Amino acid sequence: MLYQPFFLNATSHYMRHVADKCGISHFYTFKAENDGAKALGIPDGCVDILMCCDEDNPTLTVCGTGFSPRRLYLNAGVRYFGIRFRPGCFFIEDKQLSFSDAVGKDIEFEQLPDTYKRMLESGDFYQMIDIFLKSYLPLYSDDADNEKARGIMEKILQTEGCCSIEDIAEDSGYCRRHLTRVFKDAYGMTPKTFSDIIRLQSIIARFRGGMTEVDYQILVDEYGFYDQAHLLHFFKKYLSMTPKRCDDFVSDENYLKKLI
Repeated sequence: MLYQPFFLNATSHYMRHVADKCGISHFYTFKAENDGAKALGIPDGCVDILMCCDEDNPTLTVCGTGFSPRRLYLNAGVRYFGIRFRPGCFFIEDKQLSFSDAVGKDIEFEQLPDTYKRMLESGDFYQMIDIFLKSYLPLYSDDADNEKARGIMEKILQTEGCCSIEDIAEDSGYCRRHLTRVFKDAYGMTPKTFSDIIRLQSIIARFRGGMTEVDYQILVDEYGFYDQAHLLHFFKKYLSMTPKRCDDFVSDENYLKKLI
């Protein structure tokens, strides 16, 4: 699972339901706290659909993965419902948007599609999931047209971002330039950038899994960095913080208490 740990910074009563099928990673819901402007999205290679469940002013926002941290401005005291798709997957009813269209953007819709109107009327987290799936599953496609690009993505996911595009090119029989073009056309970023994002997420998962102390050299060796300076530069680029600060945050007791 790919994480948004700093998203919880401005939330309370965060709940998650893992789907991990048909292109969906998981569903989640939370209430924005008074300091809602402190929510921070980090690169995760995913697209989210985030619904503001304000009955007087509901909105729907498509949040594409970015390449650096970015602020997410939430309405204090309001309940939100979210859908996180698996990397490379995305669908929204009645809207002509692809995964690559959403990359690096937050696209807001003031008019809710019919499915989301019914979800809003329900208000119950699990009923909202059920309403969504009944509409989504009959329309779901595994995007066979992008089989080559999907194969590159799956290889990157399987190796947690530690395979090179040269290795993928050698295995496939295609040249690096061709594979890079195919991948970028399908997903709006290069395989190298996507690999970096997945490598970052894998390290965060290690921290969440209880890595007792940050050992920079272990991370350098296992994730293919040149040296510790390269590792620190990598974290500064994608998180604007050090590995130690990231580890401290995701293992903090106050953070863990927010997970229901």
